[in-house]
Amino acid sequence: MDPTAEGLSAASRQGLFVPLADAACVLFRVTKRFRASLPDVYAWCTEFRDSDPELSRVRLRTRRVINREGDLIEMEESGIMAFPFVARFHVRLRPPDGWEADARSNMGFTHNTYRLFSDPEGTRLEITFDVHLTGPYRLFAPFAKGFIVRRTSQEWDDYVRAMELGR
Repeated sequence: MDPTAEGLSAASRQGLFVPLADAACVLFRVTKRFRASLPDVYAWCTEFRDSDPELSRVRLRTRRVINREGDLIEMEESGIMAFPFVARFHVRLRPPDGWEADARSNMGFTHNTYRLFSDPEGTRLEITFDVHLTGPYRLFAPFAKGFIVRRTSQEWDDYVRAMELGR
């Protein structure tokens, strides 16, 4: 049957096994706690220096800050998150307790939100990741969530330790 034949509905032309969108979404949240005040955690997390390799052992990466003007930061990162990636981030700071990051990479795109909350033991960070895998990477979406959550959580554990150790 010719899928472009006249008289077929849009759904039947697209086929049963073809994704209806160009991307597969992986949505998840990670929560971390810092034993530090909210202003200190905000300042530390939003510093965004070039190449912070000592902060994360989870993925090999480089970071290069391209531009920083007020509450807007543009940077590039490369590394390995199951597959090699190169991403360009646009970060918008939302002082005093949050920031957002939009990124495009060879694997797709993401919108991440970061919110800080004071709690009795210091500061709680809640991160929501809205990852859209594109191209061949979208085929891994059913398996990717657990892997991405585990790797991202480990990376943020490293960040928490680094901040608490004064690195």
